[in-house]
Amino acid sequence: MNTPNIPTCITEYTGDLSGKKVIVRAELNAPVSDGMIEDDFRIQKFLPTLQYLQEKGAITIVLAHMGRDPEDTLEPVAEYLSDHVHTMMFYKDFFHSYGTDEFVKNTNTLQEDLSHATPGDVFLLDNIRQTGAEKKNDSKLSEILVNLADLYVHEAFPAAHRKHMSTYGIPTLFSRETKFSGITFHREHQMLSKALKPTSPSLFILGGAKFDTKLPLIESFLPIYDHIMIGGALANNIFQLAGFNVGQSLVEDVTPEQEESLKKVLANDKFLLPNRVTCETVSGETIEKDISEVLDTDTIYDISTEYINSISEHVTNAKSILWNGPLGYYEGGFDAGTKRLAELVGQSDSFSIAGGGDTVDAVYKTTQETHFDHLSSAGGAMIDYLSDGELPGVNILLQDLK
Repeated sequence: MNTPNIPTCITEYTGDLSGKKVIVRAELNAPVSDGMIEDDFRIQKFLPTLQYLQEKGAITIVLAHMGRDPEDTLEPVAEYLSDHVHTMMFYKDFFHSYGTDEFVKNTNTLQEDLSHATPGDVFLLDNIRQTGAEKKNDSKLSEILVNLADLYVHEAFPAAHRKHMSTYGIPTLFSRETKFSGITFHREHQMLSKALKPTSPSLFILGGAKFDTKLPLIESFLPIYDHIMIGGALANNIFQLAGFNVGQSLVEDVTPEQEESLKKVLANDKFLLPNRVTCETVSGETIEKDISEVLDTDTIYDISTEYINSISEHVTNAKSILWNGPLGYYEGGFDAGTKRLAELVGQSDSFSIAGGGDTVDAVYKTTQETHFDHLSSAGGAMIDYLSDGELPGVNILLQDLK
């Protein structure tokens, strides 16, 4: 597993930022309901870098994506940011017309506006995924956008695992001395790098689903961490392999090779196999029971709070704790195990990192957010980085022009 160097943070730039045009790839993807931002966690993570650039007099051009549909817009984000940022212009549907004369006209208008900008101005361009050129890492669009700016700042660690135009193509065209990480990106990378070298005794907790992406993480971390606990839908496969009945519970298909890997995990003394779970019975009753008591008609939806309490010593004694993913069907209301673990980790004296949307939500709902050393907004990029020790969006910031 590699642990690459930390890219230079924009706060370490020694030149004068006043009047400099800076492209910032931000992470502003947020849930929206009735045109209003529902969860501002990632937007709040962006504000330190944006406000720093404004204070230094930079002219900031913000790129970001929203949702999965090309029709999704950053307009709700623009309205949210207007309460936090002065002198901001929003270019709605800017990328929709890429490849047409209309886009040329839009770009010329943006260039004209930039030429009249004053230090501290912010220009937010609408959803970069309104064009397929983003995911295709289109070199022509990269060149057009690069010509607008003097510097590049990557502040979207959650998108750093993708070789897209805004996260990879654009920084490819900047020299090593003119591309930087944002303040939150920098901290995210520093904290996750520490997670790769935990202080003993250490505890790694992995929940959620998506077996294909998380099994490599289990394999990578068995030699690194002193104890590993699995929860969520991931645990059902392991219960089944250990010979326990999982009833109607969600079990993912695994290949023979994955099954062999799981057997090795089970045989490892570091592995903590939960022995009590929370089930929903055929009558709809929710009950905690021993894993050996699960019936054919039961559905496992959570690791029981009783089991979480039984391993409290592992949490209390740990010097390093890394946690990704809920322990149960969190979005379905089965959140007791996850919340109890959040309380225990928050009350410990460990160096603690938690990541994943539901995991972070549980930390906030138990008011433990100030007791964690780091709450990651990185999502899938966190998993990829912890598995490999590197990401394309990190590596490109360390490379010079070819």
